Amino acid sequence: MNERIKELIFETDEWLESNAQSDKWEREMKFAELIVSKCIALMDVNYRGDMYTGDVFACEYNNCINEQVETLQDYFGVNK
Repeated sequence: MNERIKELIFETDEWLESNAQSDKWEREMKFAELIVSKCIALMDVNYRGDMYTGDVFACEYNNCINEQVETLQDYFGVNK
């Protein structure tokens, strides 16, 4: 199994420990939410910017990434 998926399962298990009343459905929902959140986070780090200052460029590429992130957040109802 992919190591990243194992990490998400571990995060889900940690969440379950603090939410003892959860059931299988809640576990699956949390796992799916973590996957979507990780996808959004990965997209966020792909903005193009100045490698010395960290300033993000105002360009079509970054606008496109921002729109994709917002679309995923709205569609799945999750935040970064």
